[in-house]
Parts: sequence; structure tokens; C-alpha cells
Amino acid sequence: MKRKVRRSIIGLVVVLLGFLAMYKGAVLLLNAYAVRTQGPRPETPEGLQALKRIAFTSKPLIAALNRYRSEHKSYPKELSDLVPRYLPVDLERPRAGTWAGCRDIYESSDSYMLEIATGYDALLWCNFNAGGPEGWIYDPRTGEERKSLNFVVK
Repeated sequence: MKRKVRRSIIGLVVVLLGFLAMYKGAVLLLNAYAVRTQGPRPETPEGLQALKRIAFTSKPLIAALNRYRSEHKSYPKELSDLVPRYLPVDLERPRAGTWAGCRDIYESSDSYMLEIATGYDALLWCNFNAGGPEGWIYDPRTGEERKSLNFVVK
């Protein structure tokens, strides 16, 4: 009898471990799907590093915007105003891994806001003024609160 009980307990433990492994696999799969659609998130060190890399790809664009402003005394109304003199890139066919995720710039005479897509909906954005960048903000665009990120791209 003890032997049957022991086998039953071992069988139950094996079944429970199997369900736990399937659950863990499903969680990992859903997390991978969320990262793929929403892009990296700032809650983990890896996600924060990925967002920092995305922001740093905007350096050539930021430099082009600043050169344009120094010559014209205002920021451009469209990104295409930067090509080819300030930014020698084909805006219609951007290369992967560049600032190509830039969705828009919103400008006034003395400042602009740069938006960069990080996933399907999520955005990184930063306000820039004559004194420099004000810092990057992560907006998941899911109804969750926006998060200030502690890094600056100059």
C-alpha cells in the first residue's frame, strides 16, 4: 500500500511539474510577444539599455536639427527639410537600426519635440530647447503612466 501511495504522489508531482513548466513557457512566450509588439520597457535593466540604444540612434538627427537651427534661427517644419544638406539619408527608405523610427518632430521657433517609435505603439520622446535636451520620456500608450528616463542624448 505504501508503495502505491508513493507512486501516486510521485505521479502527481510529475504532473504538477509538467503544468508548471507549461505555464512558465506560456509566460515567456507572452512576454516575448509583448516585447516584440510594444518594444522594450524600462522596468528591467535590459529594457532600459535597449531604450537608451534607441534614443542614442537619434544623435545624427539631433545634430542635423541643431545645425539647421543655427543657420535658419528656427527648427525645420518637416524632417524632409533636413535632407540632403544636414542629413544625407533617404527618408523614404530608412535603414534598420538608425533613427528611422522617428515618427515626427513638433517644432516651435525655440524648441522641438522628437518622437521615436520603440514598438507597435510605444514611444520615446524628448523636448529640446536652446539649452539642450530636457530628458527622455517613455510612453507605452497603453493607458499606463509615462516614465521619465534618466539619460540624455546630446
